[in-house]
Amino acid sequence: MGSTIRVFFTIFLCLLLQSEAAPPESLLKELCTNSKNPDFCMETFNADPRTSSATDVLGLAKIGLDLAAKNARETRDHMQELSASATTEPQAKPALNQCVELYNYVAAIFRNANVEVENGDYEKANYDTLTAANYVGNCEKSLANAKANIQSVADKIQVSKYFCDIADRVTDMP
Repeated sequence: MGSTIRVFFTIFLCLLLQSEAAPPESLLKELCTNSKNPDFCMETFNADPRTSSATDVLGLAKIGLDLAAKNARETRDHMQELSASATTEPQAKPALNQCVELYNYVAAIFRNANVEVENGDYEKANYDTLTAANYVGNCEKSLANAKANIQSVADKIQVSKYFCDIADRVTDMP
């Protein structure tokens, strides 16, 4: 009789522990299905080795925000190189310089949002990610106003928009 109770208790505990936290794969699927580019979202997270050990929304949020900050720094660096290049059209340089400044803010915002989710302040982190998305949009407008048609920058801005969307999703899930 005692061993039967232990077996039932063990099964009950296993079921309870399984139902308390959604498995990482289902969390990731929920996050990415609702994103603007589900394939990009899934590929991005699955390419990061930390994703397999993420057990909850906080883990995914930290990874997503870290990747978004990294993307912002890389995009900023690319635009900075183009701005300094002698082969870049002169009318594009002021817009590129403005974008460099905006992307400095974007990277800082994502780093700050990461701290905010660690402290449990998802609402503030979500607001910050929306601000970052606005800065990315302002960069895009600045380049359009300058008639700076640089495909590599346009491609990087599109990827930044996807990262902004991911950051918005991971801070809006809890």
